Amino acid sequence: MFVQVSKEEYDTCRITNPNPRIIAICDKPYKLMYFTITFRSFTPQPGGLEFQPGQDYYFISTSSKDDLHRRIGGRCSSHNMKVVFKVCCRPDLNLSE
Repeated sequence: MFVQVSKEEYDTCRITNPNPRIIAICDKPYKLMYFTITFRSFTPQPGGLEFQPGQDYYFISTSSKDDLHRRIGGRCSSHNMKVVFKVCCRPDLNLSE
């Protein structure tokens, strides 16, 4: 299970939100699966991900071999299974200077 989390949850490998935003569930170990994340500031899809310039977005997997829905540690701690997307740039930032 791959979940969007806060920075604190990312840093501690703990899902404390009672209703985390699940991005993907990898529950078929012998089946090749793909998940696509589209980076855009607005999505017409209800519940779709939106990424705003200048913001950071954190994702972790605390699943383990024995417990897909584990909320603490798991692969986040043992295999560093986490990622942060840093979306560039704020609209007021001029990169040509």
